[in-house]
Amino acid sequence: MKILFFDDSVSFRREGLTRVSGRPELIATYRDGHSDTSWSTGHVFRLDDGRFRMLYQGRQKDKTDRLYSAISIDGIRFEPETEVMQTFDAEVAAIVEDKLNAPEERYKLLLCEYGKLHMLVRGSLFVSSDLIHWERLEGVTWNNGSEPITGVFYNTKKDCFTITMRPDWGVRMVGVRETRDWRNYTDYQPCLRSDALDQPLDELYGMPAFRYGDKYIGLPLIYRNFEAGNHSKYWLGTIEAFLAYSDDGRYWLRSLRTPFLSGLNEETRKATGAFRPLVWPSSFRIDDDGSILIYGSASEREHGPAFSEFGDGCICVWRVRPDGFIALEAGSDGGIVSTREVAWLGGELSVNIMAKRATLAVYESTGGVLPDVNPIPGFGHNDCVPFSGDAVNWTPAFSSGRKIDELKGRTLVFELSLSDGRVYSLSGDGELLFNVAAARVREKKV
Repeated sequence: MKILFFDDSVSFRREGLTRVSGRPELIATYRDGHSDTSWSTGHVFRLDDGRFRMLYQGRQKDKTDRLYSAISIDGIRFEPETEVMQTFDAEVAAIVEDKLNAPEERYKLLLCEYGKLHMLVRGSLFVSSDLIHWERLEGVTWNNGSEPITGVFYNTKKDCFTITMRPDWGVRMVGVRETRDWRNYTDYQPCLRSDALDQPLDELYGMPAFRYGDKYIGLPLIYRNFEAGNHSKYWLGTIEAFLAYSDDGRYWLRSLRTPFLSGLNEETRKATGAFRPLVWPSSFRIDDDGSILIYGSASEREHGPAFSEFGDGCICVWRVRPDGFIALEAGSDGGIVSTREVAWLGGELSVNIMAKRATLAVYESTGGVLPDVNPIPGFGHNDCVPFSGDAVNWTPAFSSGRKIDELKGRTLVFELSLSDGRVYSLSGDGELLFNVAAARVREKKV
């Protein structure tokens, strides 16, 4: 069980806490010295020898596009490696590792080839065993008209690969297609678009996405601030990455309408030397310490000029603390959040938190479908040894000497009190339940 605070479906109670976006840290940038990477690019994979290879598409001053590779020891600082292929009037939509099918097709490259004469986009598929040598799969089309931005992840709940993509050239909304063998694909199914909570005239440009534990995280790219008028939304404008989430990879919900990744902040200016109106996350990796690394590119020019002029795009690496997407934040007056009922399977609770002071109390849920929630002796806030600091895995301890592991087999409610800080997640060996399901567990009717 991992409780993330994207919404309050996980909570019985929330007081004095504000939901806020996480704080990705820009930790590295990459330029190869001869290519402009002003659009979505930067796909990173860990090789069998422990090194990391990044593929990225770069535009030359003669306006030809090529796919390059770079190599790294730590997956953060890269050095140019080799040219991989030329991409003629085409954009790399996504690159994904597939260990389930044939080894000679371990990597899939989804390419969007533009047929401007007939105003069509062909979704071609290339395969490789090493990320360097690629072969086109003749007769295979992963889309009929969609352009980037695209995301691909393996969906463990559906036993297939899920592609998040646009439905057609110029149509700015997101849907999904699925495949198990990369030859056959389900029909396009819409899943997300801009809505009334966005700023006026905002458009959803695309959504790279990835699996995170038993959830799926998307980064919807919102296009805004373009030149106003009765014409297509194309000239000028900015793109920032927001957050979305899904339990099954098919049906998605938007989160806060504040940017998660932005090139319009002071941190980006200091790290790259310029504000970056366009931010394009493209791939994701969980580092050995559990932190999330996001790779993508950023342009110093706005939409439109970024595609028509040679510029100074760079590839960025952002680091996010484990579970650091959304937090509940408390001020000096403090706040409290309580979970819904949890069928506890044993072991201790782990809390990802940064706070001046925090304590945890444990209650037991008893009764029927409208249960009483009663304190458990030895597990009150006054019994909890106060926490102060920053930890991704704080294990609450109690002066009574009791352990949460003792409560195995019972339906529990965990209540966290904190001040001057943020809580990102609660984790442990349990199942979060709604009231009727919890009553079935207590009454052994499941």
